Amino acid sequence: MELLIILVGLLIISIATSKYFKYYLLINKVSLRPKIYVTLTTTPIRIHKIKEVIDCIFSQTIQPDNIILNLPKNFNRNTKLKFDTLPEYLLNDKRIIINFTDDLGPATKIIPTCKLNFINDNDIIFSIDDDIVYPQDYLEKFLFYYISFPDCCITGCSELLIQKNNKYNPLTECLTVNGYSGVLYLKKFLKDIELSNFDYYSVPLYYYLSDDLVISNYLKSKNIPIITHSSHESLKILHYGLEKDALHKGGDLNNIYSKDNETKYKKTAEYLKQNNKYYINSDFY
Repeated sequence: MELLIILVGLLIISIATSKYFKYYLLINKVSLRPKIYVTLTTTPIRIHKIKEVIDCIFSQTIQPDNIILNLPKNFNRNTKLKFDTLPEYLLNDKRIIINFTDDLGPATKIIPTCKLNFINDNDIIFSIDDDIVYPQDYLEKFLFYYISFPDCCITGCSELLIQKNNKYNPLTECLTVNGYSGVLYLKKFLKDIELSNFDYYSVPLYYYLSDDLVISNYLKSKNIPIITHSSHESLKILHYGLEKDALHKGGDLNNIYSKDNETKYKKTAEYLKQNNKYYINSDFY
């Protein structure tokens, strides 16, 4: 009888610790899971164009607790632009939190969210761009990988892989996040990052616009692994996503670096190296 009790106990432990059981709880037991926030930013020019992006998030197979929309109080990249009026659907939807914040460049989509006091350290923050429509099960796939790798930052794709993906290893460690593909963080990963990294008046413009590299470098400095599931899914880029102020181009309204991410990333890497703060082990940047 004692042996039977032990075996039943081991079976219960095995089920409770399996990733599939955790996945079941994540999907079906909202009260037992960490909160999930989707976060993004936009510009005064684009604020009236983002409804399709918001709708695609509220159509996901797993719903976030909230969407957090970070809007710069003063738009440093063009001081003539203001958020004078906001669309009614943003103001009237209680699931959407509008957070007026400093202009941290493209990093405004994620960094201010990681500073919000009501978000717990282990809550999930999924950052997206304001001009990409994501597949309906996109967030769910990230959450499935999070179950197995809860201490990793997960990016949809990355240009710098540490090892090649193969059928035995569907997830690949990489060196950088790629913001437009969606990135899953825990708040604790970035809550202590210094805002001076994104101060428009203190850092070079190329650095200010290189949020993916700056954030990836910070994660590496804290020994937080970055993994990618190398998603090859077709992400729908909306028409305004091809314009010069697109976030995946750096949101550079002056069009200085918007056509050439590689140049600004290499200059940013060199800037970090000169200050002995470069932690990414790659000759590419």
